[in-house]
Amino acid sequence: MNASEENLNKIHFYLLKKFKSYCWISGGAIADAFESKTPRDIDIYFASDQAKENAANILKEDGAKVIQVYPMGVKLKYKNIEIDLVYLDNTPQKVFEKFDYTIACAAIDKHGEFFSHPDFFEHLGDKKLCYIGGAPSKGAAHYTNKVKRLRKYMRKGYKLDDKSFEGWLESMIFPNKKPNKNTEKKH
Repeated sequence: MNASEENLNKIHFYLLKKFKSYCWISGGAIADAFESKTPRDIDIYFASDQAKENAANILKEDGAKVIQVYPMGVKLKYKNIEIDLVYLDNTPQKVFEKFDYTIACAAIDKHGEFFSHPDFFEHLGDKKLCYIGGAPSKGAAHYTNKVKRLRKYMRKGYKLDDKSFEGWLESMIFPNKKPNKNTEKKH
C-alpha cells in the first residue's frame, strides 16, 4: 500500500495505536484509499473477541456511540467516523478466507505491514468483482446482505464475470456450501 500520510489518514490508521492488542484495518476502506476515495466506514479487525470488546470499551470511554451490535462485531460512531470493530479470526490472511470478494482482501496492520489477496491489485485496477465465498451471515440476513454487497460494488463500477456470478448465485441457493477457492492470501 502506498503508505503516504494522506492514505493513512483516509483510513484513520492512527486509531490502531489506541489499542494494545494486535489489530488491522481491512476491507473496502483499503480499496477506497487506493482509488483516492474517502471510505464510508473503517473495519478494524482483532485477533480475539476479547480484544475486540476491549477496543469497543476504549472507544466508548472516549465518546463513541454504539450504532449496532451484531454477532461478529460492533458498529460505532466515533468523532464522525463509522467504525466496525470485528473478530473473525486471528490473522489478516485467515480473515481473508472469510471474505466474499478479492477486492476486499487487503489489510494493513498496526505495525504498517500490508497484506492482500494475490489478485487484489489486478482486480482493483480492472474493477473486476471476483467472488471467492465467505462473508458469513445467517438466516434471512444472508440473502439481504449478499444482494446489498453485490449492488454496492456494482454501483462503484465493478463487474462480475460469469464464473463469479455462478459462485455467488450458488452461495445464495446453498448458503452452507463452502466455495472452491484459492486460499493463499498474502501478497
